[in-house]
Amino acid sequence: MKKTFYLHILAVFAWLFVSCESWEKDLNEMNNHIKKDLFGGYVQKGPFIRGSGVTLQELDNMLNQTGKTFTATIFDNTGNFEYGNIGMVSKYAQLKADGYYFNEVTGKTSAGQISLFALVDMSESGSANINVLTHLEHARVEYLVKEAKKPFAEAKKQAQKEALDIFCLNLPPSTPSESIDLTDNAILLAVSCILQGALATGELVELMANIIFDIRTDGTLDNPETGARLVDNAVTVSLPDVRRNLENKYAELDREVTVPDFEQYVRHFLENTPYK
Repeated sequence: MKKTFYLHILAVFAWLFVSCESWEKDLNEMNNHIKKDLFGGYVQKGPFIRGSGVTLQELDNMLNQTGKTFTATIFDNTGNFEYGNIGMVSKYAQLKADGYYFNEVTGKTSAGQISLFALVDMSESGSANINVLTHLEHARVEYLVKEAKKPFAEAKKQAQKEALDIFCLNLPPSTPSESIDLTDNAILLAVSCILQGALATGELVELMANIIFDIRTDGTLDNPETGARLVDNAVTVSLPDVRRNLENKYAELDREVTVPDFEQYVRHFLENTPYK
């Protein structure tokens, strides 16, 4: 009889222990819950055009997809997008934009579509931009988190520095790539021009993919042919045309923009790059 009584007592304690663990887990999830009434930003190569799609996917701490997805559509030709009423357990997310963009070198809409990615910490801000820098660092951040076991914030800073090292440029470590805008950040515009050059859309996609694959595991661009392509692009691009094209584009959109002094950074790249 006593044995049965003690077994019942042990069972009750075991149930309480499991219940407390479950309650603590639920409480932690509630404390980490991300709620955004409004979350948005800009997609820019040049700016993506109206109607392009933007997908937000929730990621866990190891940057694996959880299955929760939100979709939005760019609603004007500045590349602006917005989400409303986002609720997530994890604070990490992947943004992916697909669409046509304004080519700042030719002054025309791209002939084909491209995809750009960004990895973001949703708890840090109510907005995030998607651009060529967030795209170039994307796979490197994933590698540093999953393989090198680095914290997300540290991986982001390292990957951003390594991507910019390719262009002999740098941003303050406190300035994440997703926080900068093509219309007020000269370094982002310079990188965009160097990548684009006189390339067709498909060639641009291939060039960015080659860079991403090359730097993924060691953070350095080792292929001399890829580096040479960047130099060729920087030499052939008409910087006055880029400035004029962007000024005309934003004037057409009734948006007052002062194009930053990106020309100095393109020249800095040509003067300091190790690529031939």
